[in-house]
Amino acid sequence: MSVGDYPRVRLAHVHSETSLELVVFSSTTTRYSLHPLPVRRPASGVVEDVVSCGSCGTTVKIRVFSPRLRWQLKLCWFSVFLIGAW
Repeated sequence: MSVGDYPRVRLAHVHSETSLELVVFSSTTTRYSLHPLPVRRPASGVVEDVVSCGSCGTTVKIRVFSPRLRWQLKLCWFSVFLIGAW
């Protein structure tokens, strides 16, 4: 259950998206930048905070879970997956 002090996920800002569609082929190219979440993991419980995008300044409300709660949620989702696959 080793989890870092900060979440591994990052905030993504989409700069552009281009699509190419031919008769039998289609392709989409997305340009984006990633920004770290500067919110530390709590020792217990959940922390809610507002972070801003490093590219445009738009604010987003996020939730960061403690290592133990994160592990319990992952275990719960894995259990749901196993029940569904059965």
